[in-house]
Amino acid sequence: MNHDTGKSCKLDEKAMSDMQTLLAECLDMERGSSKEQTRKEHLERADFIIAKQKHEAEQIKAEKEAAEADRDAAIRETDNAKSEHEKLQIGNEEKQRRSEELDCEIAEKEERAREVDRENTDSIKSGIANLFGKGKYAAIEQENERLKAENEHIKESFPDAVRKEVAKRTKVLTEAKRAVELERDSAMAIADTFESERDTALRQLREQKTGEQHRISMAVSRATAEKDKNIERLQGELKSSRDILNIIADILYKASEVFRRAVEAIIHFTTEQHKSIFSPAEAADIKSVMQSYGETTEQQKAVGAWLCDYVEHRQPFDEIKHRHTLNEVGDVAEGRYDWKIDRGRGGIGL
Repeated sequence: MNHDTGKSCKLDEKAMSDMQTLLAECLDMERGSSKEQTRKEHLERADFIIAKQKHEAEQIKAEKEAAEADRDAAIRETDNAKSEHEKLQIGNEEKQRRSEELDCEIAEKEERAREVDRENTDSIKSGIANLFGKGKYAAIEQENERLKAENEHIKESFPDAVRKEVAKRTKVLTEAKRAVELERDSAMAIADTFESERDTALRQLREQKTGEQHRISMAVSRATAEKDKNIERLQGELKSSRDILNIIADILYKASEVFRRAVEAIIHFTTEQHKSIFSPAEAADIKSVMQSYGETTEQQKAVGAWLCDYVEHRQPFDEIKHRHTLNEVGDVAEGRYDWKIDRGRGGIGL
């Protein structure tokens, strides 16, 4: 109060900003940047915590999606290896079938060679028998002599030629069979290698999945710990802010007559059991304080909440009365008491 003029000292926005700067320096706190510089909207404590948790949840979700993409890629690689293994297995079965066909062909050719050998032997035996049957074969004795010579020649040369041809073809078929068996063994070894690689890939995938789950769990734990830490820090900052606001209110309570009357009006409202509205004079004092420190309705409502918190700091009251008082002070800020204030200034009583 200006004791020379009898008028209360009103603090404008610059004075309030200077007072906040002074308090920040006294309490060794970092001074916040002005909204005109940052161009950012002010977030309430709960909104700030929700925004930070949302950002952290999005980061965790991105990490999870990356882990799932890696897992899907590993599964696709495993499926490709399995498909390749199945193709090799089909090839092995085809080669096995071909090997069996070659075995059958070798057996048939060996049997055919034995039959030819038997037929030649029978022919030789028949020719020999005909030599001793002169009475029975008199008409063809000369032919028998010729046949005997041919049979002797066949006996000496033909079986050896047949056996050589059979041995030659048998050798070719045996070598082909051995080559097929080698290819089959090689394919089976490759298949075993693919199966081993598949098992290794599955094991690595399971280990990777377990590691990703562990990392996600650790990230959630760190985020939770960081959130709790931030909440604790914000609670401490909120308490410090309230303490600073209470100090400023104490200064204004002593320096401003209108501020003191507004505070006492709210105290009277909270302590009077049957009081449900402000009187025009009380509303006028509260409105004057609001207009001194706030230009818009929202700013004036914030000043009203500050007044209610300061009153509760000076004289605690229950939660229900606090909400009722805060709503009524809000009505003053929103102009619902303006007509009563105007009538009170005009000298008309309620």
